[in-house]
Amino acid sequence: VVVPSYGEGEAILFTLDSIGIAMKNLGLGDCPVFLSDSSPDDLTVLTARKWASSSGLHLVVDRSLQRRSLKEALNAAFEHETVRSQDIVVEVNADVVITTESLRALLGALLSDPDCVLAAGMAAPDPSYRSLRHRAGAWQLAAAAATTRQLSPEERGVDGVFWAARGWFTDEFRFAIGSGSIHDDVELSRALLKRRHRIANVSEAKAYKVPTGSLRDFVSQTTRWQASVKRTRGLVDVRAATQTAISDPLGLFMYCLYRVCGSLGRRWLVKDGVVGEAWARQATTFRSNGNTGES
Repeated sequence: VVVPSYGEGEAILFTLDSIGIAMKNLGLGDCPVFLSDSSPDDLTVLTARKWASSSGLHLVVDRSLQRRSLKEALNAAFEHETVRSQDIVVEVNADVVITTESLRALLGALLSDPDCVLAAGMAAPDPSYRSLRHRAGAWQLAAAAATTRQLSPEERGVDGVFWAARGWFTDEFRFAIGSGSIHDDVELSRALLKRRHRIANVSEAKAYKVPTGSLRDFVSQTTRWQASVKRTRGLVDVRAATQTAISDPLGLFMYCLYRVCGSLGRRWLVKDGVVGEAWARQATTFRSNGNTGES
């Protein structure tokens, strides 16, 4: 399991705990967890090593003192002998938590089809974070997930937060740095489709993200999404938005409010460097002890 990290600090514990529980429940406790880190301090790595000591799982750390983009962090992992020797490589972003059912569904989709090269999970809003300040971001994540579920396999591409691939693919594949889309999942999708590799999109394999909890972070994240090459929106998007609005009308109201306020204050809200391969994660999307999102 590969976990690329940057500046997570103690928040990395939530991700690692979820991975460890899922691995042990599926009898995968002997498989290594590979942390590809370039945090500005030692806290992320120290937290991860403490977790490995208490959980009994095998942790391998590759730390760079130079800032790595997500693409660079994954390339470093793919080139390491620990990862290159594996039959299956699972990638989990450092800002999500997974469940045993999610990992089972992901691996099941990959292993049940000999022609499948990569199985991709799906980002979902963490249900623990439903306070008013997180509601716009939660609605946005839920609407995006609803859209993805309705797209054809060719249109879906890959959601980069949680996926599993054949080891031979990650052994030969590398992200181009400084070119193409700033989003690793867009580039991963392009490479798979260009080579005509089969992709399985597994809606049951959910990776729970903390929605943005401030207007600034919401606008920054939306700006990054818009910078990616997107397909033309159509009826599928309208249908998905309608379904999400029915299930969460308050979320839709907050989403619309944040979009209007964000458009008016964009020049003051969006920081330099938010659209690029190397970017700082939004502060309100970090988990912390005792923080359930209800404050």
